[in-house]
Amino acid sequence: MDQIIFIASISLIIFSKVAVSKREHFGVKSLTTRVSDAVELSCSSSSPWFFCVWEGPRGDRVCALRSKIGKEEASMCGEDTRFQIRGNSSSCSLVVHSPTVSDHGVWTCAVSDDRSLETLKDYRHLDIAVEGQLTMSPSHTILELGEGDMADLLCRVEEGFPKPDISWGVDRELWGVLDTGSQVFADTTAGTHLVSVSQRVSYLASARDDGLNISCTSTQ
Repeated sequence: MDQIIFIASISLIIFSKVAVSKREHFGVKSLTTRVSDAVELSCSSSSPWFFCVWEGPRGDRVCALRSKIGKEEASMCGEDTRFQIRGNSSSCSLVVHSPTVSDHGVWTCAVSDDRSLETLKDYRHLDIAVEGQLTMSPSHTILELGEGDMADLLCRVEEGFPKPDISWGVDRELWGVLDTGSQVFADTTAGTHLVSVSQRVSYLASARDDGLNISCTSTQ
């Protein structure tokens, strides 16, 4: 029986936007950032305000008097030093330093009018992008197959956001059969917005594919 050897290689390509972007999330303005990249959420007021409160999806609260902004110990509530309030008479911004997965979700901004004392609320959705961890099995990078042998290849991306997309490719003309029509399975990590995906495909070997590189790619 003729023996062939090909390398099953793994290449990881992530297209997650690293810059902060604005979009609508069910009618709520949204920002996207990666873990550890500082991001600024902002809400505006049509008239001067004196008190501002930001509240996060997990109950984190940060508040400040406008007269104290820019001064040491400006924050009047919340103990997380990652959060910092900035602003002027017409806007109140929250800077989130070193965002974590738990910061993902809807943030509420409430500002109290300087004259009427009326409190106005606005909302921002913060998306935390996480680069998924890609693995491919069999875990060894060289497979020895005979003409007509069948190999199962599994590609999995663990805990990413946005949801990863899996694609397969080869580095030159393919003479065997790489069947990538199988279902892609997805599951979420409990208590988070992170998604894991996996796909199992089959390769029917041809001796003319000796030295072929098969790659699994994840895009987000």
